Amino acid sequence: MRAVAFIGYSLLCSALLAVFVQLHDVSRYLFSLIALLLGVRFFRNYDSMGTRIGFVATVFVLAMLFSLIYSMAAEMNGWYYKKLE
Repeated sequence: MRAVAFIGYSLLCSALLAVFVQLHDVSRYLFSLIALLLGVRFFRNYDSMGTRIGFVATVFVLAMLFSLIYSMAAEMNGWYYKKLE
């Protein structure tokens, strides 16, 4: 059960942070706030230092991976509404 919670919290927080990176308006801060609250809840439930470091590292890596996947899919399908020049 502990591994399922670790994976679930990691996936959810990293997806929220990936959305935070992709948005460019005020609503992006809602996603970061939810991810922060989930991180605090995870830290409250799991006290060991190794689990916490693993959680932060996993969330960081997965958030970058999710952002990369979304950016590649958006570029291939033309989802961007404004091109950077």
